[in-house]
Amino acid sequence: MLENKVNYNGISFPVTLDQIAKIENQNKINFNIFSFSESKNYIVPYHISKNNYDKNCDMLFVSELVNVDDDGKKSHYIKSHYVLITDLSKLLFNQNGKGKRRLEYCVRCLQHFSCKERLDTHLTLCNKLDI
Repeated sequence: MLENKVNYNGISFPVTLDQIAKIENQNKINFNIFSFSESKNYIVPYHISKNNYDKNCDMLFVSELVNVDDDGKKSHYIKSHYVLITDLSKLLFNQNGKGKRRLEYCVRCLQHFSCKERLDTHLTLCNKLDI
């Protein structure tokens, strides 16, 4: 498993977004973080790696606002977690409205394609953009 091989030296937990670049550089792994936009009801890119390492790790960042009532004193905090995405195409299966066949997705812009060859052509252009 990848989590057993990742070097977390110098990383404090819970891991914040500003520490992702350090984890990437220490481990030579591209980390792409996605989140769920409740307003759009879609999975959206949250952090897309600018590196070009051989290994990739896609994660879904989930968060929830938790309200606390402690003896009449109300407060809240955000509970969050990173979840491993093992297959981005399966996660996004119903997002494009088609839902009939497997599509290939660009991790940078989430544009979908019917085959890997079209995705590869797109990636040569999309990787040049500063997203």
